Amino acid sequence: MFLLSHVVDGSMEEGVAYGSYTSRSLTQYIFLAKRHLGLHLTNNIWLKKHFWFIYHTILPGFTETVGIADSNSNWFYGPESQLVFLDNYVMRNGYGNWLASKIRRLRLQKSELKGTFGHRFCTLHTEFFFYDPGIPETEPPNAQTPQLHVFNDWGVVTYGGGALDKDGQRSTFLSFKSSVLHGRAINEIVRRKPYDWITGWRSFNPGHEHPDQGSFVFAPNGVPFITEALYGPKYTWLNNVLLFGPTTAPTCSGPFEGQIGECEKWMNYKDEAIWFVDAEIVAASKAEEFVFISGEMSGWYSSTLGLTSVYRAVVLLNPGILLVVDHVETREESPAQSVRAFFHNRNSPFELQEDEHGETFGSITLDGKTYLVFWTNSHEGQQSIAQSKTPSILQRLELEKRTSSTSQQS
Repeated sequence: MFLLSHVVDGSMEEGVAYGSYTSRSLTQYIFLAKRHLGLHLTNNIWLKKHFWFIYHTILPGFTETVGIADSNSNWFYGPESQLVFLDNYVMRNGYGNWLASKIRRLRLQKSELKGTFGHRFCTLHTEFFFYDPGIPETEPPNAQTPQLHVFNDWGVVTYGGGALDKDGQRSTFLSFKSSVLHGRAINEIVRRKPYDWITGWRSFNPGHEHPDQGSFVFAPNGVPFITEALYGPKYTWLNNVLLFGPTTAPTCSGPFEGQIGECEKWMNYKDEAIWFVDAEIVAASKAEEFVFISGEMSGWYSSTLGLTSVYRAVVLLNPGILLVVDHVETREESPAQSVRAFFHNRNSPFELQEDEHGETFGSITLDGKTYLVFWTNSHEGQQSIAQSKTPSILQRLELEKRTSSTSQQS
């Protein structure tokens, strides 16, 4: 609890699913400490903020959760138990009981929220122990309005999610990550060693984290379009982030090179150098339906690649159009000659197609609607304008938007 008091945004660096392992245990221990030892541990900033970690990492309509780090599509344990505990012993405002009730009802309707048999019932008894029926269910303010939320310690920004809007429709969801290993507070403790009872990185285990700095998730109108890969090998390319080639050393993502620490099973956190790698959220702002989020993550790539800046901005132009801008700067002697990214949907494969100008784009059909991905770079863009007068990506996206009502494209 002392260490968590440094984590002021209520987050768990291992993400939603694995974070529920810790929060399940903590709430039970805190309850037992109060009941049997008279120890009151609930006046803790992490506990006070943890509801918002659960709330702002749920996709619109409570369909699934953000899958950052090793994960499935929801929580491994709870979170109904944790939510009613927070309401009874920490918040007492009805938010926890309200969200627990929403999730509990949806578990009966949606198979992806049910979880495994063992996980589903092992916290059921604590829901009864922790629940206070005297706290009426209360919807958080503006629950039907998409909100921008910044987890400063975790290095994650989310937009949207939560309840349906006033018309019963799912809002658009967007998340973006650019962070240090294990979150800002614990990373600083490992770096600066302020407590002699902590032996640096050996006191922590962020092996479930992924090489995912610059990763994003996009669910236009609540439909998961660009997704994470959830639990799996720690490959950079599985996280919708940039790789560079040719590789300068043996790598899990060969023939291209991804972020440091990647490997097949665990994040290589035992390499002390990875604890000193910096990345950060540069900006996060919202104006009506326009959202701008950006981050810098060049430190997460090997110095032998000679990268001085790897900057990504995700710009939500409206609920159905996301512009992803990657800006890369290199030293003059950099061996990097190309950059690639693999954007994917874990439920359905993209189909490659060609337009009338001979340019390739990706398409995928979800919930009866077709979603498109276009890509270009500054060099190709100059060629297109000079040689073939190909419309820009934004022009083509606007064309798709104008024709969506008749073609069911989005």
